[in-house]
Amino acid sequence: MESIASGCSSMVRRVVANDAYWTDLADDAETALLLSKLGYVSDRQHGNHLSMVVPVFYPDEQLLIAAVSDIVLPRIGDAVRRAFDSLSVRAGDFTAVRHGVNIEEIGNELWHQIFGSTNELLVKTGFVDQPPHMDGQGRFFRSIRMES
Repeated sequence: MESIASGCSSMVRRVVANDAYWTDLADDAETALLLSKLGYVSDRQHGNHLSMVVPVFYPDEQLLIAAVSDIVLPRIGDAVRRAFDSLSVRAGDFTAVRHGVNIEEIGNELWHQIFGSTNELLVKTGFVDQPPHMDGQGRFFRSIRMES
């Protein structure tokens, strides 16, 4: 897994730097195909040139992302805190707990449910687009975060 992740990271950096071509990828063809199948890079549509098909966030944009988080998270924080507090009190009633599912996994799923519900409300108001559905994964937007 580590070598696959490293290969993907290296290829993403090459694509972002605008110097990755399908014809130059004899050693990395499997990585390019994997990234294409996962929906992160284009296929051969652009004259053998690979391009990103997801947003790429750069380190200097982290301040903007943090500013948006500072606006959103305090507004949902109390509701999330109450949900997780009640989870610890009522967790024994959950079928998943009775079947031995780890409480952290349940919390993770609940976070996704809360985030998904919040996103649905934002979609209904037209504030954000509806993410595409991916079989077995739900709905979300892919992106890449670059590190310096």
